[in-house]
Amino acid sequence: MKRLKIEKINEDASIQCSSVFSKILCEKVDVKITTPLIVNVKSISDLIEARNRGVGVYVPINGDISGACVFLFSDDSATSLCDKVLNKTKRTISELSSYDKEVLKELGNILLGCYLAVFSNISELEIIGGMPKISCDMFGAILEEITSNIAINAQQALVFKIEFTTERLRKEWIMILIVESKEVNKIFGSIK
Repeated sequence: MKRLKIEKINEDASIQCSSVFSKILCEKVDVKITTPLIVNVKSISDLIEARNRGVGVYVPINGDISGACVFLFSDDSATSLCDKVLNKTKRTISELSSYDKEVLKELGNILLGCYLAVFSNISELEIIGGMPKISCDMFGAILEEITSNIAINAQQALVFKIEFTTERLRKEWIMILIVESKEVNKIFGSIK
C-alpha cells in the first residue's frame, strides 16, 4: 500500500511538473519521477557519479519533517535546459552567467516545489520549503555542502530519477530528499 502511495505521489507530481514545464517552454513536456531508492546518505555518491560536474539546486525543508530536497542537473542537462528556456545556443557550464544560474535555480525550485506540494497534500504532512540555493561543482562537493548546511543528523535519503522529455530534448536528472532516519519512518507512516 505504501508503495502505491509513493507511486501516486510520483504520478501526480509528474503530471503537475509536466504541465508547468510545458507552459514555461511553450511545448509538450513529459516529466516522469521514478519510485525512490532509500539509501544511506554516505552511499548517495555511489549512485550519482560524485566526480561528475553539474548544478545542484537545494531547498531546506521544515514542518513535520526536517531536511533538504536537492535537484541535480549534469553540466549538459543544465546548459541544455537553460539554453532552451532562454532560446540561446549550446554553451558549457563555465559559460553560464549569474542570470543563467538564477534561471536554473528557479527551474529547480519549481520542480522541487511541485513535488513537495503533492507530497505534502497526499501524505498530509506539513512540508515548508525554504529559500532555494544553487551550487555549480562536482556532485559530491554539492552534496557535501548541502548536508553540512542542514542542521540535522542526516542519515537516510530518498533518491529519485527524473526523466524530462520534449520533442527534441531527453534528459535524466536526480532528485534527493535528505532526512533523519526517524523522518523516513514518519514519511512512510503518513502515507498509509
